[in-house]
Amino acid sequence: MTTNSSGPNGEFDRQIANSRIGHLLVDPEDGFVRRSNQEACRLLGMPSKEIEGRLLEQGFGGEAQEVRAFLERVRAQEADAVQLRASPNEQEGHLEVQGVVLNLADGPWIHIRLREPTSQEHEELLLATRLGVDARRLLRHLLQYSKEGFLVADFQSLEILEVNASFCQMLGYERDSIIGTQVPSWLEQEDLAHFWKEAERRWEEESRYYEVRLVGADGNRVPVLMNVATCNNKLDRPALSVAFVTDLSQLKHSQELASYLLELLEAFPGVVGVCDDELHFFYNNRYAKELLGGDLSPDVGIWGIHPTWAAKNMLQEAIPTAAQKGSWVGKSALLDKHGHEVPFLVTLVAHKNLQRDIGRYSLVGIDLSNQEATEAQLRKYGEQLRSISRLISMEGLTSLLAHQLNQPLASLSNYAAAGHQLISRECPNADQMHDLMERIHQEIHKASEILIHVRRFLKGGEADFKPLDVNTLIARMRPFLEDSTHTERLTLELDLTEDPPPMVRADWLQLQEVLHNLINNARDANLERTPQAPPPVTVRTRVEDGEVVISIIDEGPGLPANMEHDGLVEPFFTTKEGGTGLGLWIAYTILEGHGGRLTAFNNPDGVGAIFQLRLPASKDSAS
Repeated sequence: MTTNSSGPNGEFDRQIANSRIGHLLVDPEDGFVRRSNQEACRLLGMPSKEIEGRLLEQGFGGEAQEVRAFLERVRAQEADAVQLRASPNEQEGHLEVQGVVLNLADGPWIHIRLREPTSQEHEELLLATRLGVDARRLLRHLLQYSKEGFLVADFQSLEILEVNASFCQMLGYERDSIIGTQVPSWLEQEDLAHFWKEAERRWEEESRYYEVRLVGADGNRVPVLMNVATCNNKLDRPALSVAFVTDLSQLKHSQELASYLLELLEAFPGVVGVCDDELHFFYNNRYAKELLGGDLSPDVGIWGIHPTWAAKNMLQEAIPTAAQKGSWVGKSALLDKHGHEVPFLVTLVAHKNLQRDIGRYSLVGIDLSNQEATEAQLRKYGEQLRSISRLISMEGLTSLLAHQLNQPLASLSNYAAAGHQLISRECPNADQMHDLMERIHQEIHKASEILIHVRRFLKGGEADFKPLDVNTLIARMRPFLEDSTHTERLTLELDLTEDPPPMVRADWLQLQEVLHNLINNARDANLERTPQAPPPVTVRTRVEDGEVVISIIDEGPGLPANMEHDGLVEPFFTTKEGGTGLGLWIAYTILEGHGGRLTAFNNPDGVGAIFQLRLPASKDSAS
């Protein structure tokens, strides 16, 4: 800036003669010093005769290039305070040098002002000299190019005095719309109380920060972190608040995504855990806590939650593979809170830190229990389909047998009838022979009925339901059951209820087949346990809660494992050597068709097993 003086040069000389600031007048053309005052001589350490008539740069030892550059800036009216070393006699020290072009009576001059800076000014000017720019130019550069928001506000009123382009971009407003407003006017209303509470500290602390939300032009709230410092004036009193404003939108968005991810991990229907490089867990999700029985202790590692085989597999295969390739996927198992082994499909991922060393492992496990149960069920269904296929084949075989056997059975019936006629009254034991022939005829008729029944059952034919007294059926069956052709004779012990009578609606042939099958099974069980003197088989009838209950009780070895359910509902399930596995299944199916059910359990009052038939009781009279 050029300053005009209306007075003569002598008046200017008198003004600077006794000034406490050093003054020099330099010829703008050649750079020689023409005048100096007493303070300038003191500061430069030379008398006026050694200063005047010499180049300005000769008064600042070792700073000639800087002095020439300084004069060029003054001539171009760009100069500000600059710090130069004053050492004509190699003395240490720095001076604050300011220059301006003056138009005096005898022409233009470069007016140089010299003074000793304070320690703070010394540091600031030294920094500016070192950087090659003055403080104001540095500040302007910061304001213009910083990606951080920047604002300067009056310390007391909080009026905004200056902002940079990044701050304007955050809010979506032009600079002129922001300058002159107060900082609180841009804050979200809910954040004002917190802001004012923190703002009170500005009288006590030179630096502070606020995390608040600014209201943008589009109405959106911009989360920011304001790092604020107090700038004092020359009287060392607070004058300005200077703030760097960091937009936290991306950070908040990342935190929000992290929160969503954590919610997802907590809701994930499988195990999620994170452990350090020493394999100690410090995070496990809700599923893992429920499975393992709460938070894992930091001391709990691989061995604490895996069965031995799985822990070895993790240490010997999973972890080395993840460390080398980044991840590993395979089957493993965990121990639940009861110590039971639970199968899992595990994904193990290795995470590297900033030093490119593995610092974390994360583990995700999907419970395979349901899948394995499903696979077992599918295998079971496959077996059932194969059983059905065998049953279909048996139906064809039964039809063939019925066709092939009906003719021989008919012939046997005819032979029995002829035998009746040929036995003469004079024949010894004629009555017994007639009785024997009658029994042969009855058994032939029974065999024919059974063939018809089995064929109809396998083809799904309808049963012939009629009122039936169960006690009467059992009593009629007793002679045929006890008069067995087996080597070991069967003895029945009957415990039949009479009041009320056990009446049901049933197909007598089908129900007879069920009882025949179960009683023979009970006899075989008794023979298995006591072959020399098998005890009798007990047949008991009762009427309970609207049901007729028929119990077949043996004193054999009892039911084997899984017999109580699988042996009743699955065809071809057998525990007998050479058995077909169809007897119990047919009995179970027949009773289901009658609206009843078959159960089996070990005798709670002694040895052996009890098979119970339960059928709906009927009030109809037996036909």
